[in-house]
Amino acid sequence: MAFESDMDLKLSELTIVELSKFMKEACILMEKKAKAETKQLEKVETKRAAAAPPKGKTPIQFLKNNAWVEFVLNDMLTQGWEEFTHTERMGKGLADVLYQKSELVPYKDAEGKEVFDEDGEVQKIFVFEGSVSKTKPNGDQPTLSHAMTVSRLYWSPATVKKAGSGSREDLYREFESQYVPPMTEEGETAKPTKKTVVRQVMTKEERDREKEEKQREKEEAKEQKRLEREAAKEQKRLEKEAEKEQKRLEREAAKASKAVVKIPARAVRGVVTSKGSPIAPAAQVVKAKAPLTVKAAVKPLAKPQPPQAAKTEWVPPMKGMSKPFQVGTVTYLRDHLNRLWTKDANGKPDECVGVWDEKTQSIDDENVPDE
Repeated sequence: MAFESDMDLKLSELTIVELSKFMKEACILMEKKAKAETKQLEKVETKRAAAAPPKGKTPIQFLKNNAWVEFVLNDMLTQGWEEFTHTERMGKGLADVLYQKSELVPYKDAEGKEVFDEDGEVQKIFVFEGSVSKTKPNGDQPTLSHAMTVSRLYWSPATVKKAGSGSREDLYREFESQYVPPMTEEGETAKPTKKTVVRQVMTKEERDREKEEKQREKEEAKEQKRLEREAAKEQKRLEKEAEKEQKRLEREAAKASKAVVKIPARAVRGVVTSKGSPIAPAAQVVKAKAPLTVKAAVKPLAKPQPPQAAKTEWVPPMKGMSKPFQVGTVTYLRDHLNRLWTKDANGKPDECVGVWDEKTQSIDDENVPDE
């Protein structure tokens, strides 16, 4: 059974004029309340928009945690990691995926060739174990999402409700010692730092120490090569002197052998018959046709005498060339340094007998220039 309210009873008792007045006042009141509620909603939205960070901005309370994740990622790429479990979305649900530990492999460029650093060493990077293949010569490296999981395993900072926990508190303390909170303007938050993938596998101190050691090895190798060059140069000098001495001895032996010469035919004079045939003197005629032995003291010819014919002005040949030069009855080859050479079967220079002295018009076999 329905009962009418007091408002219904009062409204039913009103006249048309009173009812019209009531409706007018109710409309005015409804409009005021609607405006008041709209202003209240606008204030709430304004406060909510001010509390939320702008699009693309990171809340300042998350900056340190993001920097810790970046620090862990760089540590993984430079020092490696152990296997860990990472939660990933699989279809419509979530699943825990086990990721293998790291391994160190050579870094290759787009053409599949190994990349070398300034010291000539092959650059190496840390990748997931077993991830290198023909299609992926550089394997797979951890991402920022993996680093978020590993950072929680390394160290979770203490909060009001729980203490800090993790396996690498020392690494977190190292991060805190170098972390500098970003300076931001009022009403703005700092942008997150861009991820930098560090591909070197040694610390700066280790690289400097290795570079110094290599520089020292290079200097030692350079000094060793210098000593070897000097030793080889000295050996060549000694060999050249020995060869020069050997040639000098050979020239002296050749001159000594030339001291015994044949007796000219005119040294033995005979009797010429009417027919023009020479007849030996009576003192030298023997019964049988014995061989004629003539003993005569003949002076050795030390050096060929210069030609008696009219002299012509000597024009030296070009460097590296030689020209025929007559000394007595012997024809030599004379070069641009005035050295005299004997001729071989092909008419080429064979052995140097000395140098021609224009002043004395003789052969000097002592001061022979080398070239």
